[in-house]
Amino acid sequence: MDYGARPLGRPPTKPSVEAARAMLTEAVELGINWLDTSAAYGDAEDQIGAWGQLPSRRLNPDPVLVSDKLFPNLFDDPISPMEVETRVLHEARLSLSKLVGQHR
Repeated sequence: MDYGARPLGRPPTKPSVEAARAMLTEAVELGINWLDTSAAYGDAEDQIGAWGQLPSRRLNPDPVLVSDKLFPNLFDDPISPMEVETRVLHEARLSLSKLVGQHR
């Protein structure tokens, strides 16, 4: 089952950090095992990353998948294939740092 995480990171629905953690914990307890997020969703990647590093989450054996997307306007201007690769890798690293890297 999927949860679209846009409400976690953008007004007017953006909850407090504590409320976001409670929402994600309850969602998983109710059977959600896939979180859908994007850099375009404001702080959603940060919220999911911080929640995933909580001791209670790290002790939970139930896997939770996370899908992420790039900004749709990443390629608005004409660019070379090398620049496409550079931009994609940069955005992917940035998203991964929010989801796992900086919260360790």
